[in-house]
Amino acid sequence: MAKDDKAPIIIRKKKGGDAHGFHGGAWKVAYADFVTAMMAFFLVMWLMGSDEETKASISKYFNDPTGMEAGASTSKMMNGRNPGGNLTSDEDVRAQNDMTAEDKPAPPSPVHLDEHKILASMLDLVFEGSAFSVDTDELKVKFNVPGAVLFQPGSTNISLQGRRYLAKLASMIKDYSGTVSIAGHADDPDREGGNLSNEQLWQLSFNRALAVRNYLVNSEKVKSNVLLPAAKGNSEKITRAPANIKLEQGESIQRRVEFIFRHERK
Repeated sequence: MAKDDKAPIIIRKKKGGDAHGFHGGAWKVAYADFVTAMMAFFLVMWLMGSDEETKASISKYFNDPTGMEAGASTSKMMNGRNPGGNLTSDEDVRAQNDMTAEDKPAPPSPVHLDEHKILASMLDLVFEGSAFSVDTDELKVKFNVPGAVLFQPGSTNISLQGRRYLAKLASMIKDYSGTVSIAGHADDPDREGGNLSNEQLWQLSFNRALAVRNYLVNSEKVKSNVLLPAAKGNSEKITRAPANIKLEQGESIQRRVEFIFRHERK
């Protein structure tokens, strides 16, 4: 080869682009959200099925992660001085110890409160966002389901969609250590399809609650003594539908079913 000859330069060009560039990574985020939701679901099921000793241990950890004794004040030092440096007087100590049981507020049940908060969050998944007016504390979880989800106007027959929702709700009731009140509500007579008296509206409300109770007992094998059917009159009205509830024309939020999970008092 001559001294001035140079080796040829070969340039290869790839045709087409990245096969994954078109789709992006949005599916990864969606999949991660799905996995997280499933983990949370199984965690809730495990927690609701645990015994009271396990629940108490979990509650103690979250309420006292530093390992300090319950009721210990973080504003006072171990040597008996407060952050300002003043000694705690014996009179103050005796006055604190002499407080009667009536003066001391009853401590809430953090285990039940945490359980109810998780339970309330699961209801949104069970009813696919249609549950509304959710209220939780350490003793109860209260929520409403629009009547259109479960019943047609003037009817006590549960819809197919309603049965699907109740089947999911049944698994939560079975794992719950307490009772569930089911209160039916009727709409105005003209919306219920006839000129009904107040007594007939009350009976319609009770029959709807009873229909939900019987379906859970007979079809989903929920214990009958756990479910308490009741009826509510039109005096308990919700004047405006929540923003997240989309009603069809002619429907009313008054035709609804109210559920109240109440924890057993030990």
